[in-house]
Amino acid sequence: TDRMEIEIAGYLNQVADGRLSDQSKHEIHQMLRIVSELESVGDSNFNSARYIRNRFEGKFQYTEAQNQSVEHMFELAEKAVLHMRAMLEKNFRGTSEDDFMLATNIEHEINNYRNMLKAQNTMNITARQYDYLTGVNYMDIIGECEKMGDYIINVEEAVSDRKAN
Repeated sequence: TDRMEIEIAGYLNQVADGRLSDQSKHEIHQMLRIVSELESVGDSNFNSARYIRNRFEGKFQYTEAQNQSVEHMFELAEKAVLHMRAMLEKNFRGTSEDDFMLATNIEHEINNYRNMLKAQNTMNITARQYDYLTGVNYMDIIGECEKMGDYIINVEEAVSDRKAN
């Protein structure tokens, strides 16, 4: 994704060197923002894979509730990715206020779920349901999914030319 970002940004910068209307300059700025955020989504996926690998190499034993929570967070992240992809495809035809509202709702759902899991994780460590390092690894995965949601909403903001609250 780093290479993709550099190549696309380089091309867009070359295009921007030409004579462009204000609208075209705005669209190039929008595309550069999208490319940067998509690269961050890729980095977030890479980091998640690294935390998952550390889980298995470190032999962290998750509880069934942790496994279910990670699975649900992955489902939310996938929902966000699929919606982002649909918005990117619609970009050429125009996105609606409803498209953006759904994106915002998905982002809020991810944030709220992360916040709930973070509080629950602290209680579970205190109650010795699992050790601290297992809780850290678990929250690294959850946190990375939440970051991915942030990058995704940034793409959707750029596509729809709106700002999420």
